[in-house]
Amino acid sequence: MAEIKNGQICHIEIPAPNMKKTRKFYEKLFGWKTGPEMGETYCMFFDGAMGGGFDSTAKPSKKAVAIFIEVEDIEKKLKEITKAGGKVTMKKTEIGGGHGFCAYFEDVNGNRMGLHSM
Repeated sequence: MAEIKNGQICHIEIPAPNMKKTRKFYEKLFGWKTGPEMGETYCMFFDGAMGGGFDSTAKPSKKAVAIFIEVEDIEKKLKEITKAGGKVTMKKTEIGGGHGFCAYFEDVNGNRMGLHSM
């Protein structure tokens, strides 16, 4: 996988109430590699160019896919987002397992988006 640069999309999450069915679907139809599972409710995936996670706790919706954007400083970026009319919905939080930090925000249209940093 190529190095992720500042400002690029780095991770997406897809609601997956039935993890087994979801993994099979994406593996078979798109050739995605899935795993490892991170607890009982989350499983990573990789499409060959970028990755993400299936989240069984998220409610499926045509408007619920969370796109994460890589940034150098989450707290600084959240301040910029608020100043530009966005709304912070989850402050900087450690992911654990050496996967860095994340935060959620709503853009000016109310879209749920995420930030990531190491």
